[in-house]
Amino acid sequence: MDVNKIIKTISCMSTANSLQSIEYQLKQAIELCNDHLKNTLMSYENVEIELSDKEFLHLAKLAHEQDITFNQMVNKILFEYMEKETKNDESRSST
Repeated sequence: MDVNKIIKTISCMSTANSLQSIEYQLKQAIELCNDHLKNTLMSYENVEIELSDKEFLHLAKLAHEQDITFNQMVNKILFEYMEKETKNDESRSST
């Protein structure tokens, strides 16, 4: 996280002449913090997935029905699977 940018943004807010300027600069500071949190909390990994033409077509249709891209559909499926497995692991370890 670029703390200096946030500090600079906040210090500029105190000398700003208008509420719009303060609001804009505060939004910028919040976006910087949110970007940092996203990068910290979520890591990304490239994976290769082999699909038959039939499987690809099925996923492409599902993505189209949900008005999302094919990649977003695959990410959604993988994320839901990982959440499910994490919950299963937690329930197994608590017993």
